[in-house]
Amino acid sequence: MWLARGMVQTAGQCHSPKMYDRELTRRTLLVAGTGLAGAAAVGRVTGLVSPAASAAATGSPTTADLKSLAASLSGSVLLPSASGYLSALQLFDPVFDSERPLAVVQPATVADVATTVKFASGFASPFAPRSGGHSYVGSSGGDKGLQLDLRRLNAVTYNSSNHTVVVGAGAGLYSVHATLEPFTQTIPTGTCATVGVSGLTLGGGIGFEDRAYGLTCDALQAVQVVLADGSTVRASATQNADLFWACRGGGGGNFGVVTEYTFATSPATPIGYATLRWNDADMERVIAGWQQRLPAAPGTSWPVLHLQTGSKHVTPSIQVFTLGTTPTAEVNALIAAIGRTPAARTTTQYTHKEALQQVAGCAGFTDSQCQLAPAGKLTRRAHVNGSDVLGRALTTSEISTISGYLRTRAKTNGSTILILEPLGGAVGSKAVADTAFPWRTALASVQWKVTFSSTPSASLRTSTYNWITTGHTKFGSASVGAYINYLEPARPLSAYYGSNYARLRRLRTTYDPHHLFHGKYVIPAA
Repeated sequence: MWLARGMVQTAGQCHSPKMYDRELTRRTLLVAGTGLAGAAAVGRVTGLVSPAASAAATGSPTTADLKSLAASLSGSVLLPSASGYLSALQLFDPVFDSERPLAVVQPATVADVATTVKFASGFASPFAPRSGGHSYVGSSGGDKGLQLDLRRLNAVTYNSSNHTVVVGAGAGLYSVHATLEPFTQTIPTGTCATVGVSGLTLGGGIGFEDRAYGLTCDALQAVQVVLADGSTVRASATQNADLFWACRGGGGGNFGVVTEYTFATSPATPIGYATLRWNDADMERVIAGWQQRLPAAPGTSWPVLHLQTGSKHVTPSIQVFTLGTTPTAEVNALIAAIGRTPAARTTTQYTHKEALQQVAGCAGFTDSQCQLAPAGKLTRRAHVNGSDVLGRALTTSEISTISGYLRTRAKTNGSTILILEPLGGAVGSKAVADTAFPWRTALASVQWKVTFSSTPSASLRTSTYNWITTGHTKFGSASVGAYINYLEPARPLSAYYGSNYARLRRLRTTYDPHHLFHGKYVIPAA
């Protein structure tokens, strides 16, 4: 399946093709009379690669190969010297800006995607689909391979007769919500406007409406997938059900390229919102009271705990979201469970759209401004992230340990935040084996987030990841795994899939027997 993480750079011998000064489009190539003349040997000509060819695929595509590919597409192929190449390859994190794919392929149709997949199966080069490009490890980019940029496949169509929405794989989350808002409908999604719907959905999809409506993948009714052999299939509960199962939480670009999603929608309600902030000395009580309240909190409530370092101390705070009601009752229940009066407290009532803009960091912006610059106002950021999944409430000792770990960090670094996002409610309404997302019975997901004001050095990124890796141990046995949408370079893939890992490995063999989709973050075959 496709994810914003995609397939990553792998080791291999690659050579750079001759550079061209313009994008290679079907029109320019046909006018130039290039056609398929000069293409590589049969087996590498676009559309002529057999399913078995990838078993013996070697080398990298030449300029002639890429010209042949471009001539067969409705979309474009950008080489490194083409206008727009550098902007097209950019991922959300600027730390990956130095990577140089052999080409950025921009399909305009699903047929273009199928053609590109067949083309890629004839070579051993990395093959990296991307949509939002938010992968924390940059796995939708990579050097010396093909980047399959799906952002032209971004149509969003709402069907009012059955309350479903069909979303192209290149659409961003905010575009989906902007389409649904006039119909007062929503799908449960994450909180970042520019994240691609593909990565979020295929990894599960945690967000502020999940306790009421389930994960993003729980709203999924069907997907359209281009498989490793270039064929296009539909997967749902009744068609290719095992593939559909894997597309709901399996993540990681493992089984094919998803080109389209069909979601069931839910009512978009007004959102109550409150912020509660305490002092550093109350941190242990805030953590204990927050987790004590979660099992009794209604599914319409999403209280997310933030532990942020800065100015030599840690600031604990809780953001409370309540669907269709004011947050007052839940705020009072949380304060009672914590047993400490907040140092600061605010309460606001938002429309559904205002709440989306608030969590996306574009409050007061127009729809067009809730996009990445230069078209919008949102900017790219360098960051290092990780995660834990808490399978149970933390003990007093574990709370003390993690609090001390953060206080030590606060003395030397002010850029760290732990975000504890509650699960439960509708997330737990499905069994662990019902979807590939394995954390149905967990208490919460923990996101470790370190943001940098400028692009960090390689050594700083490494030391930050090392700090997060040590931090995982501070949760003790309460940490039962990690969330696939928060990938870390050194973490074993099995940590993200729990008891569903073995089945996912078997499906890798079924759907990609010749390992077209390969790389460090792709599930290995059984």
